[in-house]
Amino acid sequence: MKYYKKFLESFFFQGDLLSKISTEERRKRYYVFTMAVVTIPLVLGYGIAHLFQNGLQESWADLSVAGFLISTVLVLRRSQDGRYAYRIGVASISVLLLYNITLDLYQGGDILWFYIYPFFAFFLFGGFEGLIWVIFIMIPTFLIILFPEAINSFAFHPEFRLRLIISLTIVSFTGWLLESLRHNFFLQVQNQKRNIETALENIKTLQGLLPICSHCKKIRDDKGYWSQIESYVSKHSEAEFSHSLCPHCCDELYGDENWYIENKDKEDEK
Repeated sequence: MKYYKKFLESFFFQGDLLSKISTEERRKRYYVFTMAVVTIPLVLGYGIAHLFQNGLQESWADLSVAGFLISTVLVLRRSQDGRYAYRIGVASISVLLLYNITLDLYQGGDILWFYIYPFFAFFLFGGFEGLIWVIFIMIPTFLIILFPEAINSFAFHPEFRLRLIISLTIVSFTGWLLESLRHNFFLQVQNQKRNIETALENIKTLQGLLPICSHCKKIRDDKGYWSQIESYVSKHSEAEFSHSLCPHCCDELYGDENWYIENKDKEDEK
């Protein structure tokens, strides 16, 4: 997997393009480039085989799909904004799918491609725009399935027509639901990431060389002002101070006082 990812990055991402695009866009391009690596040779070979067997009428659609995929890959290798390339590519494939099912080139077999179309659309365009693309292609597809006689298309069995429409609707809804859940989860992760980054920025730490007076122990700040050590540390960290006297300082301050000597003797006796 590591070597395959390295291959994609070296071949499909020109220059420093990989560092200029967002994580979401990078995810889409890995998917598109992987699909291109698998799909282009298959569709191209399929089209060439049909060209020799049945002529240009049945092969031009496959060859056109391969051409559109190659063009999309070439554009994405250079462009930071892949939205227009995705839209042109998906629109072209949509027209070709409708063309195939309308002319009945494969005895109804082209309908199987419509099951992967929703997932591809939602993945590239998200829930809202992806739904528009799915509706754009499913409405004429359903009309062709229900009324094939109107355009002399392949006529499915009447009972199978309704099941086919229901199954395509379920697949489309499932694709929309999965993309919506993924997008919401992605937004939550991004929000948590921003909160963590904000929290890290607010953490106050003291580091580096602090200029401190050897006599009064005041600290000099960046502006050249001298501050009490308690004030400086409290300002530049989350620490707070409570004042008391250590035994050594007590001896220096009150060592000659009678009351201090008496209290100390009592403590020693205890």
